[in-house]
Amino acid sequence: MLNLISPPALEPVTTVEMKAHLRIDDASEDAVLADYISTARETIERRTGLALITQSWLLTLDCWPQNGIVELPRSPLIAIQSIDLFGADGLPVTLDSQQYQVDIRSFPGRIIVNQGGSLPLSGQSLSGIEIRFDAGYGLTGSSVPASLTHSIKLLTAQFFESRVISALPDAVDATIDGLIAPFRVLRFAL
Repeated sequence: MLNLISPPALEPVTTVEMKAHLRIDDASEDAVLADYISTARETIERRTGLALITQSWLLTLDCWPQNGIVELPRSPLIAIQSIDLFGADGLPVTLDSQQYQVDIRSFPGRIIVNQGGSLPLSGQSLSGIEIRFDAGYGLTGSSVPASLTHSIKLLTAQFFESRVISALPDAVDATIDGLIAPFRVLRFAL
């Protein structure tokens, strides 16, 4: 289970940038544009598995994967804040950072927990492991790759023009797919 703890402090595309893109001169549509920008960012993040602007997440697991490698569902990984194991009493115990390695260079980012050959155990069979982590390209829109911010602009423009958040026209969908394709986090089942 994945839960957003701290959303991005701002959007990768500002209302001012979006108004320039749409050639809007007044402020009457600012609130609508802000909602559409946020929805477009969330859509791009879901389609790619990315966090565009720095945000904090909580991943809850029942147990460790057998190989001891946890691939985090949002990239790029910035840092692991904590890993808590819950005892049978329901109280958390924070795993010492010496008991795991963090790989922020891989896509997706990952944690390797079987350092000494055995996995640290939780006292609960359900939701006994919580991993808090930060992911994103940075704190501002200038940190986000241009093709991703452009895909947000295209999607926001489509929402604005149609005034409906629904299925995209094939041409727009294909263009956005092309822009985000290099950034999709692929997962392979073994």
